[in-house]
Amino acid sequence: DRLQDYPCIGEVMKGMLAMAKNHNLDPTDIDAIIRAVFQEVQSASQPQGTRKNTLEVMMTLLTRYTGTVKTLGADFIFGIIQLVDGEKDPRNLLIAFRLVACVVRSFPREDYIRFAEEIFEITSCYFPITFKPRPNDPDAITKEDLVDGLRQCFSASPVLAPYVVPFLLDKMSSTLTSAKMESFATLDLCMAAYASQNDGGIDSNIMGMLPDIWAALRTEILSTSDTEIIKRGLQSVQNICSALSSNPTALSSFVVALSRDCIHQIKSLSDLKLARACGQILASASRGSLAACQNVLASALPTIHHRYMHIPRHEVAFRLPLLDVVIDLVNASSQLENNTNGGESPLSSYIDHVFDIFTTSLFGHHDTPALRVSAVEGLSRLLIVAAGSSRDSNSALLPEDKQKAILLQLTHIIQNDADKAVRNRALDGLVLIAKSSSERSLDLIRTNTVPVLLKNLRALFGDGGDVDMINEDANNDAKVLQDLIMSFTKTSRASSAQQQQQQAPSGGGCCGGSKKSSSSSSGGGCCRDNNSNTNNDNMDVS
Repeated sequence: DRLQDYPCIGEVMKGMLAMAKNHNLDPTDIDAIIRAVFQEVQSASQPQGTRKNTLEVMMTLLTRYTGTVKTLGADFIFGIIQLVDGEKDPRNLLIAFRLVACVVRSFPREDYIRFAEEIFEITSCYFPITFKPRPNDPDAITKEDLVDGLRQCFSASPVLAPYVVPFLLDKMSSTLTSAKMESFATLDLCMAAYASQNDGGIDSNIMGMLPDIWAALRTEILSTSDTEIIKRGLQSVQNICSALSSNPTALSSFVVALSRDCIHQIKSLSDLKLARACGQILASASRGSLAACQNVLASALPTIHHRYMHIPRHEVAFRLPLLDVVIDLVNASSQLENNTNGGESPLSSYIDHVFDIFTTSLFGHHDTPALRVSAVEGLSRLLIVAAGSSRDSNSALLPEDKQKAILLQLTHIIQNDADKAVRNRALDGLVLIAKSSSERSLDLIRTNTVPVLLKNLRALFGDGGDVDMINEDANNDAKVLQDLIMSFTKTSRASSAQQQQQQAPSGGGCCGGSKKSSSSSSGGGCCRDNNSNTNNDNMDVS
């Protein structure tokens, strides 16, 4: 009754909050409190502290007595909309955002679906958040806190998607970079939330919006020169493909439209910069998931291979963007494989296309260093992917004879190629291959590459050559050799430690303090002197 007395409302709300937090209330009392507050308290006319306490009372009752509060159904939801509408104080907004999200997630869909537009309206007016914290603010409220709270409201239910998604797509066209970035990030989170809340299904409303989502992302990525916006747009392509991967139909719909538009630009080559950007979009989509990668590669690689092979040899400028696109797709496949366990590589069905493009670029364009540099990079990346995915000779992504051929060719290039940029790229590729920690790659480099580098260095130093006259290429050889040996040493030590761990007895190892273990009739036993020389641990390049 005291709520009817305006001067007492502030103190009454303090008492109600204490009672809601510290006492066990009967369902009848809970119903009476909520209805009285909704009827008597005009939140907009109250001071900040009273508004905050009112929101906290509702939040406390909802979280402590969810079952009872849900019996109020639409009455409670409508009351909350009235309490939150028009709130401006950041201290209250933090609670208001949590309250709205909690209501949507707690109540049955049929209770709040009629209020979906109102819920969107009372929250979307705050987007994008532009809050600047006050100096020495005792509440320590940050912009990130408010941004996160608003995102939780937007992503609370797929029922809100028909309002939220078009709103965010419209905000992407803002002239403010901050608004674009916030739109990208919020869309990513919402799409992931909407997919997960439907147990892997995608609401029919969201399915209908996928073409609009792709169109907006395409526009932002392809129509700007701002590298930060492009980078964020590509990340959104990856994130949305990942979110849609739980639903094959939705993923296929999105990726097919994306691939169709990008491949059209790549095939036409009417704008080389645009073709390159479309390749980056395809690679970003491939990183979304294994299914997304398979879809993209199936559409892109056969088409690119056919287009590449039919470009006249003298039109090198048209081949280079296509080659870069293939390298992007190989890299995307490699990154995806590093995050998956077992299974066939998504590149498996197209490995001949990829190998054909790289080798044609390397051997068919001796007068075009830029194309050959990219081809060397592509072959190096391909070998890393192939060696990393090889489990046995029968299931290898790339046959062993081709893996060896790539290494031999890289070794030949660092010895004999006339172009410095091509030689340096081959040296960089060898280091990357060695650092990939594939035992097979290291074995091949030990056998085929290291002897060549040592021979080159001996030719310079062995006959008392003048150190001051040593050229830059020799320094590169020495640096690469050192990097390779460090990779060998690191891998050998790791392998040795693993073997010792596997061989050690379960009682704590063979050197567990027993004097009897200090010798072995088999030539030193398992207690090897830590100072003894090994072929790998003491290699040095001076």
